[in-house]
Amino acid sequence: MIIDALTFYDETSHGPVAIEAEFRADEAWIAVRQTEDTMNAYKSLVRFCNEHPSLRPLLSISLVNGMVIPHVEAALQISPPVAIYIQPQRDRVAVSDRRWRDLWQWASTQGVPVIVATGYPWYSEPSQLVSVADKYPNLRVVMTNGGQFNISGLGQFNAYAALTRPNVFALTTGVYRQDFLEEVATNIGPHKLLFGSGSPDFHFPLEIRRVLWANLGDGDKARIVGSNAQGLIS
Repeated sequence: MIIDALTFYDETSHGPVAIEAEFRADEAWIAVRQTEDTMNAYKSLVRFCNEHPSLRPLLSISLVNGMVIPHVEAALQISPPVAIYIQPQRDRVAVSDRRWRDLWQWASTQGVPVIVATGYPWYSEPSQLVSVADKYPNLRVVMTNGGQFNISGLGQFNAYAALTRPNVFALTTGVYRQDFLEEVATNIGPHKLLFGSGSPDFHFPLEIRRVLWANLGDGDKARIVGSNAQGLIS
């Protein structure tokens, strides 16, 4: 089973609907790009997901909208999201800032994972997420794009170090170095990685091959492209 743990929906692009048939995900988690009208955007996304049963909604939350928790609770009344998705760089509020505190606390107590757009200097670097993960041990944090943009030097070290925390995970989107995926899966554990295509910004057939071409056993690859995501929300 293939679960694509991060795709995007907006007025002009509908996530993984038109990908190649032989690589089609069995399930995909899909988020609206950040908008100031959180609830109407989420309602639109839920309607779209209802039309495509393989899709499950992610709730995009922005501090621009004011208090976070009322929006989360309103979304639960519409349709429970599979996870929360935040982009701190767009809000220009670092993940370590106290304004995110209510979200971390709520997600910790409710057992809802939070996918964080990661690797943005000053806003969502892996080292900043470590402080959040350590403060909220029941919180499950998922870093996008392996926790980094330039997969080399200190960025790679920090992303790897973050993944040693028991409650920090990473999406494989855009990770162009298979050796990083292999090192994480081999030395920390394959349960740390989730496949996410980032479609339509990234090309699904290439993104799935980042995992399939890695020098890992078939069982580990199956966990990364499918069962790890199931386990994260179970």
